[in-house]
Parts: sequence; C-alpha cells; structure tokens
Amino acid sequence: SSKVVTLRGAGADNTIVDGSGAGPVLRSSASITVTDLTIRNGNATGNGGGLYITGTATLINVHVVSNTAAGDGGGAYVNGAATVTGGLYQQNACTGVNCSGGGLYTTSAAVTLSGTQFISNTAIGGSGNRSGGGLFAFSTATVIGGLFQQNTCTAAGCSGGGLFANGGLTLTNTQFISNTAVWHGGGIYVNGDAALKDGLFQGNGCTSSGCIGGGLYTTGLILTSTQFLSNTALGSGGGAYAHGHTTVTGGLFQGNAC
Repeated sequence: SSKVVTLRGAGADNTIVDGSGAGPVLRSSASITVTDLTIRNGNATGNGGGLYITGTATLINVHVVSNTAAGDGGGAYVNGAATVTGGLYQQNACTGVNCSGGGLYTTSAAVTLSGTQFISNTAIGGSGNRSGGGLFAFSTATVIGGLFQQNTCTAAGCSGGGLFANGGLTLTNTQFISNTAVWHGGGIYVNGDAALKDGLFQGNGCTSSGCIGGGLYTTGLILTSTQFLSNTALGSGGGAYAHGHTTVTGGLFQGNAC
C-alpha cells in the first residue's frame, strides 16, 4: 500500500491495546508509525502475534508484551525496513516448529534499534537460519543502547539466544545478560561481520554439547571496550568465538568457560 499511517497513544501505561488472545492485535500493509502505547495478548496462527506489518515500520516507545505466534515474530513481525526507538519487548513467544524472533522478527530490509529492551522472549528456532530468542534480523542490524536479558531459543540447532543477525551487526553500548541458546551464540549469533563497542556480555550460554560462543558467535569481529563476564559454552569460545578476521581493543574477558 502507498498509504502512510500514524497511530499515537498517550503513553505505554495509559494506552493499552489488548488482543485478548483472539488474534493479532494490529495488522498493516501501509508504511506505519506507532508511538507511545502497549500492544499485548495477541495470538496469531501465522506470523506476528502482536504486530504484523508488511510495510516500513517506525516504532517509538511501544511496549509489546505477552504475545504469541505460531509463525515468526511472537511479539512483532515487520516485512520491511524497521526503525525502533525505545520500547519494550517482553514475554513474547513464537511457538511453531522452526519459528524465529520471539520478540521481534524483521525480514530483508535493515533494522535500527535505539534504547530498546528485549526481556524474557522465547523462540523455538531450529537448524539453519531459524533462531533469535529476542530479535531475529534477516538483514543488517544496528543496535544502540539496548538491553537483551533472559531471552532463549529452545530447539536443537537454534542459535542466538538474545539476537540473531543474518547480515552484519553494528552494536554500541548494549548489554546481553543471561540469554541462552541450545546451539551457537548464547547472547548473539551473527552470520556475517560484527563491530561491537562499549558492550557487556554477562552470564550468557549455549547449552548443547559442542556449541560455540557462549556470549557471541560471529564471522569477522571488531571489538572495542567490550566486557565478557561469566559466559559459558560446551564447545569452544566461552566468552566469544569469531572464525574470521578479528581486532580487539580494550575490554575485559573474565570468568568465561568452555
């Protein structure tokens, strides 16, 4: 659609759109801006339990809470470029076999997030590029000032407990705490190059025999002033694993184990 839609609430605590488990809360094929509201208790038999958007999405201070989808994007599914500012994705889940993106799933276009929290979201995940307990980004992702905490992907072969990026990743001042994946990348899995600055990876883990990268799994890596504390892997790279060119400046690796 060529339409441009704006949906504006009076604040996440004051404007609550509740799906009552009857279906997706909001579906849009337009380019849409959603601000200052809560979307909760959606339930989709396909993709996008709370939000299903097939155009460009701008989401500002939106709370997406307690939604489920049998397909991808338990909290939200965006089939287009996405810009997310502030907001909270919490206790969302995708529940179908091989589903990805428990909190948020974005497809072929780039996603940019600033100051966004992903807490206690779950994806089933699976083999191949089917994972991402908190966020699944099919293309490049830029994350600034975020928090990923206690997100999980639970099936054999799932990777990226907090975040799965299928393209490159640029990460600044973002924390990954106590996320888990059964396969690689308890905190993050990047199918490409990653540039990380001023981040924290603490208490993340991958949980199956031979898994790699308790905190982080990536191809190439540029790492600046980032801390890896008490992350675990049952294979290699308790803190971080990079199988391409790697540059490390500053930072701290402490108490990690494999």
